[in-house]
Amino acid sequence: MESSVQNVMDWLEGNINKSIFIHKREDGDSDSVHIRLSKVDYLDNRHSIDGYTDGSAFVLHGEGTIVTDSGDAVLPGDSYVISAEGLLISDSSQDHFSVRTPSAEYKLSLENEYGRTT
Repeated sequence: MESSVQNVMDWLEGNINKSIFIHKREDGDSDSVHIRLSKVDYLDNRHSIDGYTDGSAFVLHGEGTIVTDSGDAVLPGDSYVISAEGLLISDSSQDHFSVRTPSAEYKLSLENEYGRTT
């Protein structure tokens, strides 16, 4: 496992049972997710139905919501996938992590008990 992938995995595993806010920017679009992380997997050579997340990926498991313009929606399958292909760390600290892949940018932040990022 590459060191940047291992660093992200370590941060995620260190925040099991915590609430995490994920903001993703891709192709001029942005998505936000709140997830109470219960488990994280790293899958090498993953194959998805739509091909969108083929290759290596982190699978974050836990109950969560997707923030949309029309309100919050339940996170499908209680999981969220982050591609690890071409992963570069752009910023990190104890309470947040920012990474880039060739197709997207992700910022993961711990949330406090009031649902605000720390």
